[in-house]
Amino acid sequence: MLDFSRTTAELLRQVRAFGDFECAAVVNNVTFFIHRAEGWVESHGFAPGSLIYSQAEQLLVATGDGMLLISEWSLYGPDAVTGRGRR
Repeated sequence: MLDFSRTTAELLRQVRAFGDFECAAVVNNVTFFIHRAEGWVESHGFAPGSLIYSQAEQLLVATGDGMLLISEWSLYGPDAVTGRGRR
């Protein structure tokens, strides 16, 4: 489970380590399963875990010390049968 109050570097390390299996995260009371993300350190006034922006399939979420751009995610866990193949 990703904890957005942690640093961006810690979150990126966790996504790199477990992204092939997917990391769970809650954004706006919705559970997402994250496969790939990028991030950077940036000063901001947003609460960690706030959804800042979304476009197409990308979600920008505030972290404790910056931003995390989630580029590959699903609403279904890795064990769910959905009728669609995973990317």
